[in-house]
Amino acid sequence: ARNSSYGLFLQDEIPLGDRFKIVAGARWQKVETRAEETPGWDISGLDFSDDNLVGAVNLLLQATDSLNLIASWGTSFRAPNIIERLFNGVTPEGSGYQILNSDLVSETGENFDFGFKYRRRAAWMEAVWFRTDLEDGIVQDFLSPEEIAALPPEVRLDIATSGAQFVVQQRNVDQLRYEGIEVALGFRIRESFAVGGNYTHLTGKRTGQAAVPVDDQYNDKFNAFLRYEPR
Repeated sequence: ARNSSYGLFLQDEIPLGDRFKIVAGARWQKVETRAEETPGWDISGLDFSDDNLVGAVNLLLQATDSLNLIASWGTSFRAPNIIERLFNGVTPEGSGYQILNSDLVSETGENFDFGFKYRRRAAWMEAVWFRTDLEDGIVQDFLSPEEIAALPPEVRLDIATSGAQFVVQQRNVDQLRYEGIEVALGFRIRESFAVGGNYTHLTGKRTGQAAVPVDDQYNDKFNAFLRYEPR
C-alpha cells in the first residue's frame, strides 16, 4: 500500500504592545491511502481519503523580564496511518495478531494549555496543564474470545498456527480525554554544566459510551539530566 499526505500551513505572530503577543495559525491537510495489487488479497474497499482544516491560537504575556504566562487553544486532525489501517497478521514482536479494520476513520480533537515559563541566566522552570479531547479516537482493542470465535475459519486457523497470545484490532472509540501536567526545572553550574529534569503526569479515559480507562499509556514519567555545554 501507499500512504500520501500533503497540506498547506499559514501562521502569523501579532504583537499587542511590548509584553503581549498572539500567534495564530491554520492548516489544511489531506491524507490518502491506496492499496496496491497483492497476490491472494481482495483490495476492494481498502482505499482511504480524508482531509480537514485545523487551527490554533497561542497567547503569551511577559509578566516580568524572566516570567512568561502562556495559554493556547487548538483543534487537531489525525488520519489512521498505514499500519493502523491496513496491517493484517502476526505483529512484529510475534506475540500478537492484528485484524485489519477497513472501517477505521480519522480522529479529531480539541486541546487547551495553560502554564508559565521562567528563565534566568542560571536557572529555568516551566509548568503546563493540558487537556485534549478526541472524537473517534483510535485505540488498539483486544478482541474477546467471543469476537475471535466469530472470525472466518481461515483467519482463526491462521491465528492458531501463528501461536499468537492475543488478537487486536485498531478501532475508533466515541470520545477520549487526555489530561495532565508537565513540569521542567534546570540549573546552570559554573557556566558549562547544566543539571535538571522534567516530570509528566498523564491520565486518559474514554468519556463517551464506553467510559473505561485507556490502558496503553503511562501515568507518571520522570527524566533527569546532566549536560555539558562548552562556553
